[in-house]
Amino acid sequence: MTCNGDWIDSAVITIGNSTVTINKLGATITTPNSNDFYNLIIVGTVSAVNSLDINSNLTVNATSTFSLGSSSFSHDIAGNITVNGTLAVQSASLTMSGASKSFTSIAGSAVSMADNSDLIFANNITTVING
Repeated sequence: MTCNGDWIDSAVITIGNSTVTINKLGATITTPNSNDFYNLIIVGTVSAVNSLDINSNLTVNATSTFSLGSSSFSHDIAGNITVNGTLAVQSASLTMSGASKSFTSIAGSAVSMADNSDLIFANNITTVING
């Protein structure tokens, strides 16, 4: 499923094991009903407006930026994280909760964090940073 605009779930949405691609410059993701993503792919410039729960993988494509927001946001990713563009943790908390997963930052990509942000690796995470 591809969303070429803002993602706003104003009702309960059952995504199942699907992949959602957010494809827009200046897009926002709003999940007030605590709906989970399975696989999430970021294309363009996208910002989280609240805490996100991703039950499988997060991919930030090349030339794309995913901003995770304020210190009140606590994001959980149970799968792999692959950053080909920019992952801006900002002052949010990002937890990788899945067992034996990987966090990969490809050459030319960036992972930025504020002084008060948290990046938490649980359960045997492999970290690969190239570049």
